[in-house]
Amino acid sequence: MVHRVLVAVDGSSASNAALEVACALADNYEAALALLTVAEPGEIDDDVIAAAQTEGLIPSDASFMSVFDAYSSSSIKTEDRRVEQTAILASIIAEQVVATAKAYSRDKPFQAIKTFIESGYPAKAILECAEKNKADIIIMGHDQQGRIKSLVKGSVANHVQREATCPVLIYCQPAGD
Repeated sequence: MVHRVLVAVDGSSASNAALEVACALADNYEAALALLTVAEPGEIDDDVIAAAQTEGLIPSDASFMSVFDAYSSSSIKTEDRRVEQTAILASIIAEQVVATAKAYSRDKPFQAIKTFIESGYPAKAILECAEKNKADIIIMGHDQQGRIKSLVKGSVANHVQREATCPVLIYCQPAGD
């Protein structure tokens, strides 16, 4: 029986499709749904900003600094600024994903929606969140467009699938979608 569903979300189209699958599964089993967004320090760059704009998560005219300045305080130390920027952008993406999940699940029998925002290596954070929250299944998206990069570096989805202590469902976004 499925009581707790964990879905890793990052605002990408593969992640959004995985979110739909997770919502449907949670609806079907009347399970609690947990949404996890992981910010990997140093990995937020112009490509991520462009993807967030394309997905409608941040304004189309936003830059990294304009997003950061709009959501931050001026008391941040310079050496902590990049980590703080990453966390703020991850928070913005997470808030939008939560809103999407809640809209999608309106009038559905979810027990609850919990949200988690972590910083660090994504696979490790996903596995730790699944263990801590006793997830019955992890659902995540995988974008095949990063195939070469994942062959060299290893994909987060493959790492999670190998190390998880519960079933892992990976929605593989077809190339070109």
